[in-house]
Amino acid sequence: MKSDSWIHIEKIQVSRQQNLPNRVCFQFNENLLREIQLWQETNRKFQFASEILTDFRSYVLLNHQNNFSVELNFCSFYQQDEEKTAVIQSTISLDGKIVQQIRHDYLQEFQLLQRIINAHYWVIEQMLNQLKLKSSSKRTGLASKSRKKQTSQFARHLAQESQLLSWGLSLGLTIIVVLMLIVASINLPVILIITVLFALLAQVVIKNFLLSNSSDLALQKLLSKRFLSSTKIKKIKFNYLNKLK
Repeated sequence: MKSDSWIHIEKIQVSRQQNLPNRVCFQFNENLLREIQLWQETNRKFQFASEILTDFRSYVLLNHQNNFSVELNFCSFYQQDEEKTAVIQSTISLDGKIVQQIRHDYLQEFQLLQRIINAHYWVIEQMLNQLKLKSSSKRTGLASKSRKKQTSQFARHLAQESQLLSWGLSLGLTIIVVLMLIVASINLPVILIITVLFALLAQVVIKNFLLSNSSDLALQKLLSKRFLSSTKIKKIKFNYLNKLK
């Protein structure tokens, strides 16, 4: 895969003669996510086009010169059919702070979101490694592989637990409602209809609530386990938006 086809460094015009790098954009699709996953599993290093690395190096150095600290913006898009959607945008400070902006409706497709996040940060790591901002060793590579496996298992376990808990809470609330209806001497057909509707509604509401709250925990673990393991992450902030630019 050629990096110049799916990696783009956006620039903003600061004067008539000068454009400065503003953020790094990744254009993912299903095939590219599969290919990146294969590269991760085989612990291979990706070689970026020299133009990409040159622009990225300028972005890092100019950012540091202007802000006295390195604060970088990365945005990942996902293309499905003809539609391209911004899914996650990260503002990363190398002093240990990360701010996430995540498209809210992708929380309903958590497995896909996890794959996009994995690809998002794997590519960032690859870019930073080639700028020699992070030391690497055989031991670090083995530890990284183990962390990725643990993160994947954690996400699957979290999704299963959320599903079971949502149905359990829904069933408990439904039983309470049924008992209240029986005490109120309401006809049996009406009780059955209300019970079914309430059970379905309660399950959906509880599942969405659990997913929204558990996603922070899953993403926090995902980032702290596999991104810049040599850097102590001080704070990770999540913002869920209906739309990213």
